[in-house]
Amino acid sequence: MKLDEVGIDKETNSVFLAFTPQFFERWVELVESVGPAVDQVAIADKEIWGKFHEAMKAVGKTYDVKAITPLICKFIELADGLQTDGEWVSIVDIYGARVPKAVAAVLKQAVDMAIEKGDVKERNKWQILEYMAADYLSGSDDKRQ
Repeated sequence: MKLDEVGIDKETNSVFLAFTPQFFERWVELVESVGPAVDQVAIADKEIWGKFHEAMKAVGKTYDVKAITPLICKFIELADGLQTDGEWVSIVDIYGARVPKAVAAVLKQAVDMAIEKGDVKERNKWQILEYMAADYLSGSDDKRQ
């Protein structure tokens, strides 16, 4: 690898990303805000790669994203709060990425029951949280007393 007449004798790996126009435009904006050129070569230490890899796994698991470029797009969304239509907010922003196992079991049971009863649709599982929150706010949940 040769950078401005300085040779570096290091083993390198290349990564090529393909973005949809929406995310490519945002990618260019982000890169330009950090450095002088979009077509730049970036070098990072192995320690940074390890942290990046762990972050990719965590974000992938949280948002159920399994490919690299969509993960980078999710990073872009998370970095600047970009939402596809401005009307949606990630539930992770409210509750965080994790809950205790026992809490997850109770939430899953409530969601499964709501779907089974037809109170919510599979694609709108979040509505059960809305209903529980509305009940809580109305004071109808006397278990919290």
